Parts: sequence; C-alpha cells; structure tokens
Amino acid sequence: ASPRSRARHHPVRVVFFYLTYYGSVDFSSIEDETVRQSLEDQVLHFGSCPMQLFWRPHVKKLPLSNIRIRSFDVYRMSESELPETAVTDTLEVRPRSTNLKPFRDAPISHSCHIASPPPGPHAPLIAVRLAQDRVLAIDSQGVYHSFRWQWRPVEEAPASKRAADEEEDNKEGNETKGGQEKDPTEDLFHDKGNFIAQRDLPPFKAVPRLAYAPPGSTNAKAIKKGITLDQCAVVAISKTMFASRTLMLVASDGDGRGGLCLQLVTGTGSIKTETIIPAVHGARISAIAMDPIGNAAGQGGVGGEVTMIGSCDGSATLWRFISSQFLPLRPRLRFGGHSGAPINGVAVSSALNLCASISRDRCCVFNVSNGALVRSFAAPIRSDGAKLVFARCPALCLSQQGYIAVVCENSIEATSSSKPSVSIELFTLEGIHVGSKDMAWRGMPHRMISITGGKAMMVCGRRGVSVHRISSIQPLDVIDDWPLSLDGDATEYGSPPQKPAAH
Repeated sequence: ASPRSRARHHPVRVVFFYLTYYGSVDFSSIEDETVRQSLEDQVLHFGSCPMQLFWRPHVKKLPLSNIRIRSFDVYRMSESELPETAVTDTLEVRPRSTNLKPFRDAPISHSCHIASPPPGPHAPLIAVRLAQDRVLAIDSQGVYHSFRWQWRPVEEAPASKRAADEEEDNKEGNETKGGQEKDPTEDLFHDKGNFIAQRDLPPFKAVPRLAYAPPGSTNAKAIKKGITLDQCAVVAISKTMFASRTLMLVASDGDGRGGLCLQLVTGTGSIKTETIIPAVHGARISAIAMDPIGNAAGQGGVGGEVTMIGSCDGSATLWRFISSQFLPLRPRLRFGGHSGAPINGVAVSSALNLCASISRDRCCVFNVSNGALVRSFAAPIRSDGAKLVFARCPALCLSQQGYIAVVCENSIEATSSSKPSVSIELFTLEGIHVGSKDMAWRGMPHRMISITGGKAMMVCGRRGVSVHRISSIQPLDVIDDWPLSLDGDATEYGSPPQKPAAH
C-alpha cells in the first residue's frame, strides 16, 4: 500500500515522509534529471528504512523491578535478612530466598579458582584490582601476581531449534499459576557460560614486588592462623589508570620506618617506575586508602586519586595524585587526633569530601579540603555493660549515605590470648551509634567496601564475603553472602559451628 493509503487506514499511527519507505519511488522511471537527483539527495541525507529490520521479535523493555536490571549493583533494599542455613548430620539445608542473590545463588560456573603454580603455595592475596582483561594482585609478602580472565558464553542453538524448544516448553506447561507465560529474563544468571582464567608468568630479571614487606610475612604457620597488621604488607592499588591509561599507581610502606613507596605498574605486574619518599611519618605506615577523583569518579575535572596514609606514630597524611602530572613528594595535609596511639585503619571518600582514621580508642573524621576535625567518637558500650574497643584491623568504611562502619571487639578479650568477639558497628557521621552485627563465626574482617551508592557494604574476611545493608532501620542486615570453607568450619552468620556437611 502507498503511504497515503496507510495514512487513511491508520490515522492514529505516525507516518513518515514517503521517501523514507523502501521502494516507494522508482528512480529509474524519472526522466527529469533534476528531480531524480533531488530525490536521491533527500534519501541520502535523511535515510530510508530497509525492507526488514529484525529477523526475530524485538527484546521487550524490562521494568525497573526486574531482577536482570538490578542484578549485582542494585540490591533490593526492602528485602528481609537472609535466612540462616540449617546444618544437619547428613546435609546442609539452604532455604532458597524469593529473589536470587549474585553470590549466594550463583552457579559454580560463575566463579573461577586460580591455582598457584609450583613450588607454591603462596601467601594470601591482600590487594586485588581489575585491569581490563587481567587481574593484578599483591600477596602479604609484597609479591605481584597477574591473572588473565575471560568469560566464555555457551553457544546459542540455531533459531529453528530454539523455536522448537520453546514450543516444547509451552506444551509441558511453562506457565505460572495465573496463566501468564514465564519470563526467561527473570533469571539473574540468564547468561549461560563459565569463566576461564590462567596465571600470567611474564619474563622478568627480578621478582616484581613491593619495596618492603614485614619480616613476619614469610611465617607460613602464623599466616595460617590469620593475617595480622604486623605480618602483612601495607599496600593500596589505584582505580585510576595513569600514563595514558596504561599504568596503575601502587602506594605501599617504603622501608618500615615511615617511608612511602610509589610504583607505577602495568596490568601484568611489571614495575615501570619506583619512588621511595623517606621519613613521611615517624613510625611504620600501618594503613593506606585510595579513592578516585575527577573523571575517574564521574565528577568531572582532571582524574586522579586522593590517598590517605595512617602511621603507627598516631598521625595521618593526605595525598593527591593527578594522572596528568608528576607524583608529589610531600603530603597535602596532616592529621592528628589520636594522642599518639597507632592508627589501625583509614578511609577516604571523595564524594563526601571526608576522610577517617581509627585507633584502638578513637575514630576521627576529617574534612579533605582544609583538614579540620569534623567529629571524633569512641567505641560503643553494649547493653550488658561490656566495653568495646576498635579492633586492630584495617577494615573501615565510609558510606555515601552518611554512615561509617567500624570493627569492634571486647576490650578484655582484646588484651588476652583468647579468641575475641568481633562485631561490626554502624555510626552516623555525627557519631551516633545506629546498630551492630556479630561477626564471631566469620572472624576478623580484612576489608569493608561501600557499594551501590553507599546503600550496601561488602565485607571481606578470612571465611568469606558478605553484603550488608547500610540503613538506620535495618542496620547491617545480611542481604547476600558467599561463604568460603576453611578447614571445614565456615558457617552462616549467627550460627555456631555444627557438624560438617556431607559431600
């Protein structure tokens, strides 16, 4: 039908100019050269639709509530806490939640374990950063490791076979109770495939490693019991790529006496530049935290990293590394507030323009612009009267929603040789205690990272990874969890160790 007849029969629809329809004009039948040239120019400048756009039905637009839309980065904050896992004598009963979780319900093919080559085993990895198709990691001894990864999707069947399979599924009753067809996109793991990974072993004259690592980092027996601040290298890897997006900045303890080491490293772990700035602090550097600024953080301006460094002398320094400039040799700001007590952990947030440092008895929040002390507070006191202190671990998290998460332990058990009771405490930036979460069966957290715009927090520890809700109504509820077995004693949150499940 001609465009005019289409407009008469379908007056409600939008009808484009007739030259935009394929085959509406026979250019070979036009004798006037000027008219033919003008029509051809019209089609060349404004386009013409082909005869067929799609060979299969177009993908439907998914609603915001769809699980494929929210997937990993948008957890549903209205969900209740994960149910506990019941462990029996013969099997482990994991109640399936209403909505799939990226960690808890992920199939085995969505994770990949990379084994260390001989002679191995190596020290635990303490810093990991994705670099395009590679993973750069640093272990507790300061040695660089590089891994190459790739996602291998499952080859799709031909269209005819898929259509036959769909018809067969419909015959078998692939419908819900309400009579509506089941949407295949309501599956968080709809992408079928598996990860493949291998370790990169690039040629080198000397083993690429940090400038300094504590002497206790080579004690394998002590590391099996858990990493401590005295047995672990202190390091942070930038998220911003430097030198035309080819190198990553690695900041670490330079000499064990307050020196700072800056290295520019490739994705394969090759060190291109190394600089050691001596006597930045009066004692050993104990904690380093980085956060991107500018283009790297989506805020505009020159990209770079803002870095906070804590020391055992009770002071902290703030550095700014711009990707298009030379590396600075002196800090921008210096902080105190801990009365000489060793700093265990630091955190910095460019979105809040705040940074924080924590020692055994006090947590201090500073302004990044002028270095002013915004707030300081002590550990909370439990309802049973037990006094808590901030744990001696580098885990500290600043949320964009205006909260700060810290790790605490009992003050009596912290000074004794017995196993301390560990908990995560949530505060507002005004120092008001909001809630707590017992971490006794997961051990001491090593790192806490803010995700989903500050609405959730990822806690990484020796026995697994968990995602906690950051909210004043349901503070620190576990909304996702990935337990890792360790000597057969990995258990769920709040559950005492039971008999190991049968395999």
